[in-house]
Amino acid sequence: MSKNKWPLGITFTYSIFVLALIGFAVFSSFNQVNLVSDNYYREGIEYQQQIDRAARASDKSSRISWKFLDSKKSLLLSFPKDSSSQSITGNIMFFRPSDAAQDEIIPLAVSTNNEQLVSLQKLTKGYWRLKVFWMKNEQEFYFEDKLVL
Repeated sequence: MSKNKWPLGITFTYSIFVLALIGFAVFSSFNQVNLVSDNYYREGIEYQQQIDRAARASDKSSRISWKFLDSKKSLLLSFPKDSSSQSITGNIMFFRPSDAAQDEIIPLAVSTNNEQLVSLQKLTKGYWRLKVFWMKNEQEFYFEDKLVL
């Protein structure tokens, strides 16, 4: 029996290293990688238009507000009172950065008092981005905020 244990130690260390690499490769192959959007590059080129929409939405006369109603598990969006509810069209998007498959798009259906109540029952708990895109008087607007359920 040999008293030198170096060959055994080196073999054991390399074996652990190779097993760790194989484990990492298997783990990373099951991890889903989602881009922010399916049309990421096209949207990047058109980003100046998005900046203009957000600037128009931040104006006092066009600013919208939202409130989370915990009792109904819903979201109340309030649009400016100076506009007619029939002239407002667009979409509400609930964007889930961690899983694109959970994204929800809801068409705007603003009531006569310029508010819309949106149910959040289908959304899972966690971090969401609230994105509202609307048109009023042939002008486009965009609003974005964080939402944690």
